[in-house]
Amino acid sequence: SFILVYEAGTMVFDQTSELRSLADNLEKTASYTSTHDRLTDLPNQSLFLDRAEREIIHAGNQNPVSVLLIEMQNYNEIRTTLGHNACDLIIKQFARRMQGVTKSSDTLARIDGSIFSVLFRDNTEAARQLASNILKTVEPAFQVNQSPVALISNIGIVEYPRYGNDVDTLL
Repeated sequence: SFILVYEAGTMVFDQTSELRSLADNLEKTASYTSTHDRLTDLPNQSLFLDRAEREIIHAGNQNPVSVLLIEMQNYNEIRTTLGHNACDLIIKQFARRMQGVTKSSDTLARIDGSIFSVLFRDNTEAARQLASNILKTVEPAFQVNQSPVALISNIGIVEYPRYGNDVDTLL
């Protein structure tokens, strides 16, 4: 009977450990999905705003923090013409291209359906250069089902503290 009690205790312990592990994994997954875009795996608006707020606090009034807002201008027309699946492919390609021109220390995020943003520590001139690089990299046609699709993008640039002292004012 002692052996049965020992084995039962071991089974309960093993199952409890397994349940804790599953709960931890679910919690990590839930945390990640609440802060990242499902389609691009980039930070979402919530995480972007949090990071922007932290950067502004860290920068104080001495160091510039720049924010670029990138909008896919003809996204709705493409979605109407080609459908949601085609737009999902374009969004993924768009994100990958922008990842190729931003630094790992920058925060590239998908803010909304057709709007992305980049947050980085630098001045307006560096922001203009990055904006130019982004426009060059997203200018070539995107491939959807072996057909080229032209995308028109606009970029706006704001700098802390020049254009505002908090995230809400900047965006």
